[in-house]
Amino acid sequence: MVHILHSWKQYLTKDNYTFLLQFVENAKNHIPNEKIIILSGIGRNGKTTLMHEIMFYIGSQYCYECNEPQCGVFKKSPRQMVLIHGGIEYFKHDNENTKQLLDLIEKQRSIICDTSKLDLVDPFIFDKAYIINMKHIF
Repeated sequence: MVHILHSWKQYLTKDNYTFLLQFVENAKNHIPNEKIIILSGIGRNGKTTLMHEIMFYIGSQYCYECNEPQCGVFKKSPRQMVLIHGGIEYFKHDNENTKQLLDLIEKQRSIICDTSKLDLVDPFIFDKAYIINMKHIF
């Protein structure tokens, strides 16, 4: 049986694809992931589409999705999967939101976020992140 995310295999490195599948399967089965996935790259490379396909696969009822850094993710995230669209570059080491974001990992949440400005992401977040550079342009 072909995995629902199989079509992404051609756009990702083998290691990135393997990591992504394991991460998504863990989230679907309520197994903690120890890293945040950051989908990185310029626009129109599938970051948001991939996140939506993951949410569809896991089930939207098990996901919390937000579109900005101040979306209340920390107060409204009892669900297993948290998807943050953009804004990860606004979380800074001295920012309470960053501490709470990393605390979500400790509380066994799976977090996927995206950014087109990887160079602006706080290095403190990189310690708990797996970065997937998406290079294909659709």
